[in-house]
Amino acid sequence: MGKTMSLTVILATLALFALLSLQYIWIRQSYKQENERVRLTALQIIKRETQFEVHKSSYSFKLEDGLFRFYGGSIEEKTVYIITQKNGKEIERKVRQCLTIEEWYEYIQNMYVMYHNNGIDLNRLDSSFTAALSTNKISIPHKLELVDRINNTVKESTNADSFDDYKLIIDTIPLGIDDKDALVVKFDNSFAGMFTQFKNIIYVSVAIVIVLLFILTYLARTVSTQIKLSIAREEFVNFMIHEIRNPVSHLSHILEMCGMGMDIRKYMPKANNNIEILKLMLEKLQTVSIGKRLAIKPEKINIREELKKISEIYSDEKTSVIVEANTELDTIVVDKLHFTNAIRNLVENASKYRKGDNVNIVISYLEENGKFNVSVKDNGIGIPQFYTDMIFDKGYRIPANKSVKRLGFGLGLTYVKMVATAHNGEVSVRSKYKEGSTFTISI
Repeated sequence: MGKTMSLTVILATLALFALLSLQYIWIRQSYKQENERVRLTALQIIKRETQFEVHKSSYSFKLEDGLFRFYGGSIEEKTVYIITQKNGKEIERKVRQCLTIEEWYEYIQNMYVMYHNNGIDLNRLDSSFTAALSTNKISIPHKLELVDRINNTVKESTNADSFDDYKLIIDTIPLGIDDKDALVVKFDNSFAGMFTQFKNIIYVSVAIVIVLLFILTYLARTVSTQIKLSIAREEFVNFMIHEIRNPVSHLSHILEMCGMGMDIRKYMPKANNNIEILKLMLEKLQTVSIGKRLAIKPEKINIREELKKISEIYSDEKTSVIVEANTELDTIVVDKLHFTNAIRNLVENASKYRKGDNVNIVISYLEENGKFNVSVKDNGIGIPQFYTDMIFDKGYRIPANKSVKRLGFGLGLTYVKMVATAHNGEVSVRSKYKEGSTFTISI
């Protein structure tokens, strides 16, 4: 069983490690894919919004009196130009030589030339850009920068205080036909910045891990419980066989002697004792296995006579059992079978857990504070203080290294407690390790 448990723990650990590894790979891959989606989407959006912005700027742009600008180009020469005139006289000409027809169309048709005429409103562009990002489900913090590429300086920024965190840079977009100015889009790729974009993925990942951890823990606990139950069941059967074998063997020996014509009268008390032991075992097994409140049938009994019978059954050359009456009351109302069996169980335990070859047991009873108390005191091995609160639990037995032997089913004291509870009473214990114990049933 130990190997099975160890194997289960190893497999659960490996499964957990594999799960966490897969989750890490999944999140990392999702992060890369989302970054690429953000980059490509943002690039398309910023190009489109920049075109709209330079057209908007043209409506508010005003030239000085006498100043006039116009732009155009030559497809044959693949050139784009901007000419500035003052009072009809050319004062400035800017020309760009394109390398391909495609580049020429891009400059002549898009915002590069118009930027020279109109400029842009960076904050207005940022507003429209942010709205377009939201439409495309991109919520990562960002900023726009208008840069001078020749001098490598930032001319204008929408969020100049967050430079260190904004390291996810979209492709630089040139502005104007001379490539001097450019527009740069930067996203916050710190954990705090990216969390807003990837929180759903992270939440799902964490939820999956928690669910699988719960399942693995539940399975591990289930396997552990099953192993413990299997071990307990096996030990229970072994101890039950061991406990029943002794009285059965003795009875079998007496029957053999009887068959041979021998006088067995002197063995009859011992035979009767073994029969009572077997009856007590079966009664305990049946009662405790049900697990419900014990049903009793109260009747008047002479407690002195019943205790005397128990004393005679368990007394021998090595076991001294005496009865002490500390009250003149002899008649009580109890369930005869279960109450006497509970006392027999305590006496049997006292005899079983003896310190040496001999043991002295005292059964005493008295009436005190409206309660009738029966105590069983011995000078046996005693019980360590740590275990006194657990010995009445079903199936519990004190570990072998703290006791002389591990005998019985661990049901006897549970049965005693059930009998006391059924009589609206209780059972208590006072014990000192290696000196002895006193069990008291109060009803």
